[in-house]
Order: sequence, then C-alpha cells, then structure tokens
Amino acid sequence: MKKLALVLFLGISVFATHLHASTVNGISSFTVGGDDMTGMGIGVQLADGTWQTATWTTTSGNAGGAYYGTDWSLSYTGDDTFSGSWTFNSTQAVSAIYIDAYNASYDTTGALIFFDIFDWFDGNDSTGFADTEGSFRGWWDGNKDPDPDTALSEGDSDGYSWKFSNAISVTPDDPVGDLWGRLDINFDELITSFRFRLDTDRSSDLDPSPVPEPTTMVLFGLGLLGLGALGRKKTV
Repeated sequence: MKKLALVLFLGISVFATHLHASTVNGISSFTVGGDDMTGMGIGVQLADGTWQTATWTTTSGNAGGAYYGTDWSLSYTGDDTFSGSWTFNSTQAVSAIYIDAYNASYDTTGALIFFDIFDWFDGNDSTGFADTEGSFRGWWDGNKDPDPDTALSEGDSDGYSWKFSNAISVTPDDPVGDLWGRLDINFDELITSFRFRLDTDRSSDLDPSPVPEPTTMVLFGLGLLGLGALGRKKTV
C-alpha cells in the first residue's frame, strides 16, 4: 500500500511539472501574415475518431497553410492575421481541429508564434479582462462576428466549443489570459468547412524558464507532503 501511495504521489508531481505557462522576453511584432507561421502543428479528428496532422507551410508571398494531401486544408491569406479569416475545408467530415502554434512554431524569421485573443488596447475594459503589458489588439471569433466580450479562453458557441491552452506571459509578469499557445475546437456535429478569425503575435526572444501555473504548484506541494508523510510513518 505504501509503495502504491508513493508511486501515485510521484506520478502527480512529475505530471505537474509538465503543466506550466511559458514566458517570452518581449513581443517583437503584432503583424503576422499567412507566410509567417511556418512550422505550426495542425491536427484534425475524423468522424471515426482518428487524427491526421500536418505542418503549416508558406504557399506564397503572404499566404500559408497546412495540407493533408487533398483531404483537408487550413489556410490563411493576408499580411496580418488581425484583419482576415482563416479557412478550413475538408473532403471528409471532421469532429475537431487543433492549432498548436507555440510548441511547434518558429516562423521564417526565427520568431515564436502565439495567439492574442482580446480585441482592445492594453489595460482593463468594461468586462474586467486585461491585456498583457506590451501587447496590442487581438481576435478570436469563431462566428466571424467581432465582439470583444466573447473573446474568452474557453467556452461554447453555436455549433462548437473551444479551449485555449499553454498560457503565455511576457517577462516578468504572470499570464493574464490573452496570450496562448494552442487552440482546440470541438464541433457539436460533423463539419467539412469552417471559417474563423484568430490573431497571432510573435516574439523573437523566448524565455527558457517555464512559469509554473497555480494548479501545478498545488499538485507538486501535495506530492511533497505525501512523500513526507510516508517518510515519517516509515521511521516510527
């Protein structure tokens, strides 16, 4: 029993160390085009539950996308993701999409790409949300109907739900909820096409030291307390 408890506590602690926010030392550009996101990881879940993945590539001067043969594509054309729509098309019905910008994406200039979901300037607006210091405006709008009050990191809309993860902060501050590394979209019904607005920023200076999230610290603390309690029982 003691061995089992020890394994569980160690497992929690190890798992917790992988749940963290990440930091950048500054935002180098708010203008990111379709050709600037080379390397992003895109995943699509088919109707049978299997996943297909592809990597974002540049296709022209200001356009790029991820293509899984002729089965599906996610693309963006324009020199600034703030002002246009992303387009997904598939020959097969799909149930979910993810865009992993942070973990896989160093664009053609060597910069790190991440999402900026708020549509207002720095500081708090009437809804109480805040922007990261030094960031600019952003978008997240799956319905293509601009509304800053719906730019939340997780929620449900008509026909789909979404969740942003891997929070990003600018050193030395903690993340405030506007910058993210990954977006997961799950559809209520199978779809073959989808258009949305999603803004990206970039940083040329990544801080290699992860910032633990509160949940991580709590889990890690529980692991240490558990190990301490087991040690005390053993010495009695």
